[in-house]
Amino acid sequence: MKLKIHDKDDGLREILSSGKVTYLDSFVDVFDNHDQDQQLVKIKWIFQQVDGTTWTLDRYELDSTGVGMSDYILANDFFRNRPKKDRGKSKGTGVYSLGEKTFNEIITASNKELKSKHGVEVITKQNGEETWKHVKYDASTSTEFINTRLTTEEVKNLDIPIDEIGTQGTWSRVYFDTSEWHTDWYDRIINEIEHYNSPRLKTGSVQATFVLRNQLVDDEYVLKNKLIPTNQGPTYVDELESGVMAYGDGKSQKLFDIKYAVRPSKKDNEDVFEMYEKQYGSDIRSRLGFIGKSSLEDVKLGDNLLVIFRDKHRNRDYTFRVIKSGQNTPRGIMIIMVDKDDDVRTTFDKTEAKLINAKGKVYADENRKLREFWGRLVPKTTSTEPQLRTQLGKVLHLEEWPKSFGILQYNSLMDYLGVDSTKRFDKQWLLNNVGVETKVESSHKKSMDIFIKELNTIVELKPSVPNGDEDFNQIVAYSVVQPKTKKVITLGISDSKGTPMTHNSEYSDETKSTFEFNLNNDETTKHIEWKLGDLRYFGLDVVHEDTIKPNINA
Repeated sequence: MKLKIHDKDDGLREILSSGKVTYLDSFVDVFDNHDQDQQLVKIKWIFQQVDGTTWTLDRYELDSTGVGMSDYILANDFFRNRPKKDRGKSKGTGVYSLGEKTFNEIITASNKELKSKHGVEVITKQNGEETWKHVKYDASTSTEFINTRLTTEEVKNLDIPIDEIGTQGTWSRVYFDTSEWHTDWYDRIINEIEHYNSPRLKTGSVQATFVLRNQLVDDEYVLKNKLIPTNQGPTYVDELESGVMAYGDGKSQKLFDIKYAVRPSKKDNEDVFEMYEKQYGSDIRSRLGFIGKSSLEDVKLGDNLLVIFRDKHRNRDYTFRVIKSGQNTPRGIMIIMVDKDDDVRTTFDKTEAKLINAKGKVYADENRKLREFWGRLVPKTTSTEPQLRTQLGKVLHLEEWPKSFGILQYNSLMDYLGVDSTKRFDKQWLLNNVGVETKVESSHKKSMDIFIKELNTIVELKPSVPNGDEDFNQIVAYSVVQPKTKKVITLGISDSKGTPMTHNSEYSDETKSTFEFNLNNDETTKHIEWKLGDLRYFGLDVVHEDTIKPNINA
């Protein structure tokens, strides 16, 4: 029985071809079409050069992880537009079922003959069907080239990789023209797809292999998740906090689960990026997402807030939105978990989206609301932990210190740390014994901010008041796993308006008890000396731009 093609699209194709969707947007969008609510999908795309700027793209699922297409889906979702009554009933991450139509228009925009000459070819089969549907069609003119059904053996004879596909799934081929695209269009396509699909590439629910072929190359590449640089340790990638955002006012208020972090800057935190290379290898920078001028098209981050709407069921990212924050709040990333049907209103290509409140409405001032929430969630800090650590390390190694710093402050700091006066000016001893970002001996992942080897002293830095739960557990854990620990010092930043008169005078009694008194008096921990210090007391609570080489003879 032949497939009945729905042939009404209400001027849809003219709209799609004249829209703002880029070829990169469109490739990202159709990548989703392999996902039809399976728990696992394995994908393969083959880019084959025909001649000059003309290429073919073969797309299919591997190992029977595809679900195939029914007659209705093939006729209306793939080739033409759904009737109005059925629009918005898409599976997976689909919203309007317009991705394939848009894609076909965009990839042939600079060579429309490709549509009439080759059309779109599809071979598909659902679970339980005996034969494969084989259709080749130019949807813009309703021209039908092929419409038939094939046995598995007949599909093999067409040189289709049926052994890779399995018993069900979809194979398709389109022709496209790159004459008006970037010269590095292939790398850009990969980069965009990796950004938008990073969460599910990380979990492995989506696995994808891309192949590039022409007369000179036959390269295979497995798509990888992007890593989000963060200011939090111990890994400084993907270290995001969890929280809840109340969005809207009064009865319109709606709660969204969120993940968030402060992002390091390549300019200010080069030490973090050097650490990435040491820990992850020299190719780490190509894996990092959302840094500086992001490699994402049209997403220029700078020091602003990046907001991502992430599908909480399918783990796919929708809109990446940059909200200018200026000097008011730290550069950040905030991921808002959404349901595509109930929480967001998107454009047909999913490149833009707005949150829906409890009354089903969107706010015209959404950016302002999100910026204000971020400011409350992560108040502005003057310095990050990596910056403070780098500065302290340079001071302790007598490499450089702030202009406002001097011998008196240095001696006060060394007295507090317990470094003898005979050694604190011995640069070789300092270099050999004062380690910055030192690995805990019994762990490959955990690092101590400062470790004074000869004294068996651990120094942990915090860019604010130490947290009684998270920070406390960290320092206690380090003291246990680091052999022969004699002293643990926590150096934070008090939030008092008063001037510190001693090393910890501006902390609350609760904080002092948690990080000093209780630990020094508990039977299980009192064999170690515990100290709580305030970087404000030593004048090292902010990163100073004006520095000098220490004059230890002064």
